[in-house]
Order: sequence, then structure tokens, then C-alpha cells
Amino acid sequence: MVPLGRTAIKLLGAVLLFVSPGSLDPGENRITGGYPCKWGLQPWQAALFRMNQFYCGAVLIYPQWLLTAAHCKPRSTEKNFSIRVGKHDLFVLEKTEQSSEISDFIPHPKYDPRTKDNDLMLLRIKNPVKFNDYIRPATLTSMSVQPGTSCIVSGWGLTRSSPTPTYPDALQCAWLKVIPQQTCRRAYPDTITDNMLCAGVEQGGTDTCQGDSGGPLVCSGTLQGIVSWGMEACGLPGKPGIFTRVSRYLHWIKDETDKYK
Repeated sequence: MVPLGRTAIKLLGAVLLFVSPGSLDPGENRITGGYPCKWGLQPWQAALFRMNQFYCGAVLIYPQWLLTAAHCKPRSTEKNFSIRVGKHDLFVLEKTEQSSEISDFIPHPKYDPRTKDNDLMLLRIKNPVKFNDYIRPATLTSMSVQPGTSCIVSGWGLTRSSPTPTYPDALQCAWLKVIPQQTCRRAYPDTITDNMLCAGVEQGGTDTCQGDSGGPLVCSGTLQGIVSWGMEACGLPGKPGIFTRVSRYLHWIKDETDKYK
């Protein structure tokens, strides 16, 4: 099984990478099994844009730095990328939001695009953001979250993957439980590494989906995961979403960000 990154939808053999306002279906307004976030509940949530097209989620960790998934790295021919923080409605210019162009994409050097191992990337922005009630960095920790912990995930990804792909405008939230590593390895044989974290709902129906890539999984107030990959059909029972385990990368994050001080 080849992991399917949460940026993409397989569509007639092609890969659809972007979400635009014209692709929205107003009929359903939930992340898969979730609900619209309270404005400001996820103040570290960011949106990566190419011009006016939403590209991936991201997470603010320092005034000039964000984390996202390495598979969100654009092709060399793609330009004009920016980050927007303090957003709620993806397609409305809001008083709370701040934006900045991206100066550097720094994927983890051991990222494997086939297996999605080490699926993590730093984004350095040109203009540091100013913190307030709606914009705040996520807390990093070296302590790995324990199985059974309830965590909140957020994003602007698919709220319904079939029969018609449906995207929201407002940021969506959902609660997931961390799945024991052995259980996840049984669900995805020969696929799960120690750098991956699994979270979902036992009966299915609540999950991240295409478009949520790079977004945060926050557990007990700390950033524990970055949305990485999952099944093409989201929310299947016994098939939890897969996240990059952030606690394993604190030294790499520090080493990279220190280079610019």
C-alpha cells in the first residue's frame, strides 16, 4: 500500500492538489465527522496559499516559523506562496488575519515521498507575525503522547470524500483518540514507522481528509502531530489517520531555526 498524502485526491488518474472557491459544495459544513471550530480555538492553525489558491495547512511555532508536511513542498516551477494566520473563513479577508510571503521551504532531509516517513517541513516567512488572541504559536514538547489521549485536529480539508468531494469554508475541528502503535501497525502492515502517530475513532466516521495535510494534532495543549496521510476514503472503521510525530524532531527544528539567528 502506498500512503496517500492528505493534500491529494486521486481523480481519473490525475492528482488534484488545490482547493478553489469554485470547487466548494455548500451542502455539508463539517470536517469528516467534525464541526466548525470556534473562532480562535486553534490560533496556531495557518493556511498555505499559492496566490489565491489554498494549498495545505500549516502550524505556527515561532513568529517567523511554521511546520507543515514535507509532501506539501511545491514543485520548483511553482511560485508565489504565502502563509495566512488568524483565519477562520478560508475565502474571506478577515480582520484577524495576517499574511506573509514564504522565504524558505525546508523539508526534512530524510523525508521519503514513497512511504511518507519523516513527513515534516519547516516554513520560514519573510515577515514575523504578531501574536494576539487569534494568533499564537503551538507548544512543542519532547514528551510523546500516550495511547488513548483525546486530541483535537483542525483543517479546511474534505468534509465528504464521496460521492461528491465537499470542502468547507470555515475551519473545521474534530476530536480523535491516539491509537496504540501496535494496533495501527496491524491496520497498516509494513507501513507505520516510529516517526508516525495514529489517531482516529474506533467506529470510524471522524477523520482528517484530503486538504488537511500539514495541519495540527494538539493533545493536552501541546503539538503532537502534523497531518500526513491516510486512506483515500476518509473515516473508515479501523483505518485511523496518520500524523508525523513532532516530538521526535525537536532537535532538527532547533538546529534548522538556529541557522537563521
